[in-house]
Amino acid sequence: MALPLIFAFVLTLLPFGLLEYNQHQRNKVQHERAITRWEQTANNYLQLFRSVWSLESQINRRFFLLYKNLNRLQKADHLDAPVFMSEMRHCFPQQFMPEYIYAGLVDKTGRSVEMFSGDGYTTVKQRFFKRMLDALARPIGSYSSLELSSFNAMSRGAFGDILDFVLLRDYRAGKISSAVYE
Repeated sequence: MALPLIFAFVLTLLPFGLLEYNQHQRNKVQHERAITRWEQTANNYLQLFRSVWSLESQINRRFFLLYKNLNRLQKADHLDAPVFMSEMRHCFPQQFMPEYIYAGLVDKTGRSVEMFSGDGYTTVKQRFFKRMLDALARPIGSYSSLELSSFNAMSRGAFGDILDFVLLRDYRAGKISSAVYE
């Protein structure tokens, strides 16, 4: 006699149990979709970050900060080797600091570069780079053909065969140009 009542009770509760199970499955699927959507959005932002903040753009940003700081110091006329190196270390993290640093100031006539020396600066091939920077500081039409061919040989030796002096002077001004030499 109690069996038909129990059977009726179970049949009455069965749809509620099925509804609860169905709702649980839907919530689980929605949660998985939300996680997948979040992962896709995070990957999109990561790819955007990688493309916008490439190594070169990060270094360019650091050079911009250095240029801004040095502009302030240049107006105050206090720019010398220790101050420049201090600003370099302030603007660049250690992993971005180059191994060989050549820096200097162009003199008042604009024809020669006075190279910095001291802690943090290299003396390896310093005369070579001083000569190269002196040549880059000169006005465009002031080279003889003999000097121009000498400067072309120097720039090809330092920056590779495809980069001659005129290209370096005119099109690489203000840009990062890595040098490989022995």
